[in-house]
Amino acid sequence: MPGSLVRRPYRDERVWGSTIKGPRAIFSTYSRGERIADGLIHVLGVTAGCIGVAVLIAIALLRDSALLTLSLTLYGCGLLAMLTFSALYNTSAHPARRALLRRFDHAAIFIMIAGSYTPFALLKIGGALGWGLVGFVWLVAAGGAAIKLLRPHYLEGRTVAVCLLLGWTVVVAFGPLAAALPGWSLALLTAGGLLYSVGVVFHLWERLAFNKAIWHGFVLAGASCHYAAILGAVALPGTTA
Repeated sequence: MPGSLVRRPYRDERVWGSTIKGPRAIFSTYSRGERIADGLIHVLGVTAGCIGVAVLIAIALLRDSALLTLSLTLYGCGLLAMLTFSALYNTSAHPARRALLRRFDHAAIFIMIAGSYTPFALLKIGGALGWGLVGFVWLVAAGGAAIKLLRPHYLEGRTVAVCLLLGWTVVVAFGPLAAALPGWSLALLTAGGLLYSVGVVFHLWERLAFNKAIWHGFVLAGASCHYAAILGAVALPGTTA
């Protein structure tokens, strides 16, 4: 769950250059309640993510499908990377550590997006279109992650747009995907995308109290929708592996 995606002085970053000293300085403009709420959402996300990914990998191993195992592993790694680095970044109180964790937090978003595509593209769309979609998305994600790690300010101000465009690239294969998925799964995928997109409004609305907790709540809800779609339409027995 990204903590910041655009280059501008956030409430927690503006105080870095102020006269406030010590590791608690960066939290000075967030209330205790805001920090607790955001922390609880991250704890819930990481805990649920670990359990959920373990379930997916166990199912894949039991089904003895190499492609299913690979797809779900890539998805699981991306999901856990996003949840974990977001939690570490947003709960850290040390400016230098936050600067480093912010790079990994943003890089993990790209990996999560590509990982979310993989099970559907390889196991539901398949063929040249499915593999081509996976190749394109992972190429863009790898480039985006590398830029965020090595040149973190290069995409500042454009990262939100890039991530949203990458996430909605699925529309190019909407027809084949819709034909391969049950209606409820397609609805979950769409709902997840909309939750991520609407959540960006609260991410940018930094004057709103609890905006970070609300934003991360939307991210967790969107990720939950996509997880449910993958579990029910891809991972469980009776689906194509």
